[in-house]
Parts: sequence; structure tokens; C-alpha cells
Amino acid sequence: MNHPKMLNAAQIQSFRDNGHLTPVRVMAAEEATGYRAKLEAFERQQGFPLTGNQRAKTYLLFSWAYEILTHPTILDAVEDLIGPDILVYHWTSWIKEPNSKSFVSWHQDATYFGLEPLDQVTAWVALSQATLQSGCMRVLPGSHKLGQLPVDLKPDKDNLLSSGQTAKLSVADKDTVPMPLQPGEMSLHHTCTVHGSPGNDSDFRRIGFCLDFVPAHVKPNKHLIESGALCSALLVRGKLHHDYFPQERPPAGIADPDSVREHEAGVESYRRMVQALGHMTSARFDKPAAQ
Repeated sequence: MNHPKMLNAAQIQSFRDNGHLTPVRVMAAEEATGYRAKLEAFERQQGFPLTGNQRAKTYLLFSWAYEILTHPTILDAVEDLIGPDILVYHWTSWIKEPNSKSFVSWHQDATYFGLEPLDQVTAWVALSQATLQSGCMRVLPGSHKLGQLPVDLKPDKDNLLSSGQTAKLSVADKDTVPMPLQPGEMSLHHTCTVHGSPGNDSDFRRIGFCLDFVPAHVKPNKHLIESGALCSALLVRGKLHHDYFPQERPPAGIADPDSVREHEAGVESYRRMVQALGHMTSARFDKPAAQ
């Protein structure tokens, strides 16, 4: 790999050893506040918070989300971990409203994706404070070395993972590490790192986005290829290595009609992929916004 663009050698090694890295400043707080203002202006216009399918692959729907996704500092840090040829496979908008019981059970991102090898990295980008009180993400250090774990499905009305996906692994809070963030900071975690988050006990919104980046050499697993249940993706840096991921197009504006159709097709491709995997987790995008 070439000389790092964003992270230093110690940060890269820490990610390799522990499966996570935080915090990484990727934009000024004022820039993050500007993106939050655009999000909340849209929410006011439609009369309710970002909801349902809008929370998935949000970068296909809004130009401001695409700007965050392709922010050079974010991509530089990701490149330091997975190389110069980068696709985005998914995006989930995680918004916990004030004084919400909504939580996320202990899980691995890899369970949803069906990709080989397991080289993906997730960036969690904060537009608001993500504190211990507001339910910041917690990770189990070193759990990425366990590989893909089996899961139990334990639905709970307050679990933002509607399937209740929970890794079959005993996780004690004392063994986990919180990853609080300030607006404009991000954390990074490996696709197999076990993570989750508690409810929001604060009086402010916790606004963050999960950006799931894939090195271009990664492919869908054999079952997905044979079934044709291929999730679309977007090349954000470098070059493609194969054509297994139907390519997406950047949005033309804020909820532009063509972009809306592109977004619907992208989310539907994700649904088909997850359903083909058999985890039945994609229905969470039909749920109302997190409360």
C-alpha cells in the first residue's frame, strides 16, 4: 500500500489489531452543522423525520448526502485501510430522537452483505453529538478476528434492527468500548466487528450515518451470484475490478424524480440481496423513523 493519505501508521495498526478506530476528524463542526441543516430542512418540508426507505442508501436521494459520502477526507481515511479502489455498498441513516428507547443489538455488518472476502469497512459519521448519554455506538475490541458469527433473531419493538439480529456471542458491557463523537467526527470499524448501541437518554437528537465501503476486489458470495440477487453499488474512487455490482448514479438534486427512481431501485436491490441471504433483515426500512 502507498504512503497513508489521512491516517498514521499507529492508527492503521490499531484498526488492524482492534477492529475499530475513533475519533477521526473529517470535517469542521460548522460543515457538519451545515449538512444537518439541509437534512432537517427536508424533514420540515415533508412534515416528519427521515423515515423508512429514506434511511437506506440516502446518498442516492440527496446531493448533500452524496457530498458527505464522497468527502475527500473520509475517502482518504478509508483508502488507507482498504486501498484506492472503493465502492460504497450501503448507507444507513441512524437518527435517535431525544429520550428514545431505541437501541441496536450486538451484531456484525457482514451478516447483511454476503460479500467475500470480509474486507469491508464502515464509517460512522456524526452530524450531532453522539455521547454516552445519547446512545453512542459501542464495540467489542478484537471481535473482527472471530470472522462471521451465527446469529439469533430476537425481534424487539425498540430494536432498530427489526429482525432483532444478535450475534451468538456473550457480550458484557465491561468488555466493550464506547465511541463518542462530536459533529464532524467519524469512527471506523471492520465489517466483522461486533457493535451495538443503547437508547438515547438525552434531550437532543443523535444523528449519524453508517457508510459501508467495499474494496473493489470484493465480490458477492456464490449464492448471491447464482441467484442473481446482486445489490447495486457506487464507485466512489479508483476503478472497478468486476461487474457483479450493478452501478448506481449520483443524485441529480434533492429528491429529484430521476434520483428518487434510482434510489428506489437501489434499495430494492438491497432488499433482494438480504432476502436471498435468508436473514430477513431488510424489512427494517419499512419501519417509521427511529423514536
